[in-house]
Amino acid sequence: YFMAPSSLIYFFVIFATGLCSLGYQVVWQRYLSVLLGSEARSSTIIIAVFLSGLAIGYYFFGKLSKKIHDRKKFLQIYGLIELVTGGYVILFPTLFTFFLESSIATTNNMSFHILITAILILFPTILMGATIPIMTAVLPNSNENVNRVHSVIYGVNTLGAFLGIIITAFWILPNAGYSTALIILGIVNVIVSMIYIGNSLKGQVIERKDVSNIKNNFNIKILYLFGFSAGVISISLEVIWFRLLGLSIGSGFIVFPFIVSIFVLAIGAGSLTLKDMSLGSFNRNTLLAIAFGVFLYILSPYLPVIISGIRVILIGHLITYYVFYLVVYLLMALLIVPPIFYLGRVLPFVFSMLDKTKEDYAYRCGLLYFFNTVGTFFGATFSGYVLLYIFNIPAIYKLNLLMLIGFGIYFYYKSNRRIHIVGMLVLSILVLALPYSRKYHAPGLFRDRTIRSSFFNADIEREKRVGEVVYFKDGPNTTVTVMSQKNHNRTMKSVFVNGKSDGNSITDYGTTSLLALYPYLFIKGNNLNSAVIGLGTGVTAGLLSRFDRIRSLDVLEISEAMIKSVDILENENLGLKNNKKATIHDIDAFKFFRVTDKSYDFIISEPSNPWVMGVENLYTKYFYNIANSKLKESGLFVQWAHVYDMNSKLLVTILSNIQSVFKNVEMYQTQDGDVALIGSNSETPFHFDETNNEDSTVNILRRVGLESI
Repeated sequence: YFMAPSSLIYFFVIFATGLCSLGYQVVWQRYLSVLLGSEARSSTIIIAVFLSGLAIGYYFFGKLSKKIHDRKKFLQIYGLIELVTGGYVILFPTLFTFFLESSIATTNNMSFHILITAILILFPTILMGATIPIMTAVLPNSNENVNRVHSVIYGVNTLGAFLGIIITAFWILPNAGYSTALIILGIVNVIVSMIYIGNSLKGQVIERKDVSNIKNNFNIKILYLFGFSAGVISISLEVIWFRLLGLSIGSGFIVFPFIVSIFVLAIGAGSLTLKDMSLGSFNRNTLLAIAFGVFLYILSPYLPVIISGIRVILIGHLITYYVFYLVVYLLMALLIVPPIFYLGRVLPFVFSMLDKTKEDYAYRCGLLYFFNTVGTFFGATFSGYVLLYIFNIPAIYKLNLLMLIGFGIYFYYKSNRRIHIVGMLVLSILVLALPYSRKYHAPGLFRDRTIRSSFFNADIEREKRVGEVVYFKDGPNTTVTVMSQKNHNRTMKSVFVNGKSDGNSITDYGTTSLLALYPYLFIKGNNLNSAVIGLGTGVTAGLLSRFDRIRSLDVLEISEAMIKSVDILENENLGLKNNKKATIHDIDAFKFFRVTDKSYDFIISEPSNPWVMGVENLYTKYFYNIANSKLKESGLFVQWAHVYDMNSKLLVTILSNIQSVFKNVEMYQTQDGDVALIGSNSETPFHFDETNNEDSTVNILRRVGLESI
């Protein structure tokens, strides 16, 4: 065996610390979205700071390994690091509350957001970066098994991270809440740190013999670049599949732990099962990673219709809700694990191929993981955010596959396997030449209760059935589709956000128009300031912008792709873009209301459904308090809510939250399945001012040319 039996307990601790670290990330993501907002920029900042901390940790503790030679002492130091990490995490909710309630939280400056995030999570993530370089230094009991032990350390730590995501997302958070989740994970971290502090390892880190490596003629800079690029590719594919699964089952909270856990599981399993440390094995591994990656790329356009078929088959029983998600998880694992399994072996292979001396093998480990983590940082910020302003999802997918193929060609060329280069070129031609259809990504098949044959027919037949796509845009936050269809001599336009219908110009008109009319008719006075959260079809905002007594209208929308659809929906939103009263802000509502000094006569909140990730924050007591603080004394807050496809517990929670903030709350049905909750700080019931004939409903609608409704 490559390790002593007495060392097995340390691998258990490596597993446990991996579990805690990704558990922390899941909870921190939820915490910081409240402070920074739920849009892509905020998520990018959180991920970037997290990865930067890990990169610094890998580099710093890798260098430290060259200075501390006593195995027991080094492991005790690491135990203290884990102890401090656990203690910090337990205190995190208190520190977070301080920033949340301070004036610094009222800024929308990106530099301040980076600073706040760094203050909150950079220190513990640097400490988390100690695991792999330190344990690679202290656990091998001979220089011959350094490469194998490192591979197992990486694999065990990553599998722990997989379990951490699953447990935290699906058990601890739903049952314990944010702060208790951190306390539980922090206590686990503190307990396992004691094993390291009380370790009984003997001897020196540095042995006399040189450390073995896989013989190769690759440039060392290329190997480090491959480690960097593997980080870029893995995180980019993770972001892409996060978006693709959201288009297939809806962008609920379940998508993030599904994809991240599958990626982490595949990476950990790939590293843990790696035994053949040879150049031939490395080349085969690279080929398999590329081949499975291309196969997954070819299959990905059809994922929504496959999953829709599974959903329809299982529909009708409560227990099948859980069966459906289990089947989807297994399906996604079956598809994603093979390419990421082989991609996850890149770091152990590259580490094994690096020239290492007896003095610097742990430092080389830290340096490699530093470059890899910088790559994940680059991939998260550019592929997951910046490039989505320029390219669509398939283009970014292609770029990453071609990058991987390029490395494959280099390695085969240097290994004198020229015939394999032909295979690489064939795969690259497949990626570039094969069409990538988005037709199943547009219409939200996951809301259908039957399989519609029109999705398998020719495009002309399909357009008659479900409409023509007139706008389709991948943005950093969302994928937005606008579909147009003739309905009884009228043109009906539907807006889909991440595949989910978020408004129809005809069937939803009752709700979208009444959300504007209710507060306008209840509020007295002139020169009214108003705000609308969520753009959608733009009907609510468009109507408000035409009302005589409205002085200003702020429309808050976090999706850049949605804002660009305003021109396509110009008839439906009554020319909102060109109305001088209206200003469309590309910003999260939390952030906007914290930074604005403006007071409003009424605020209308019509976000997507509360099960959509990030949107749930807009239904919380905390948000209602922020919105209430921006209302004038007689102001109104209007909350759209639906009563279909929602369990009673969630609806009661929304009602309870809004009633805990506003003195008077009334509910109005806008149409079947939709209601408007209207809250005020006055205990007097609402009523229309019937004496003001100029503001009767009919007159208002006649003035904007919509009296026919």
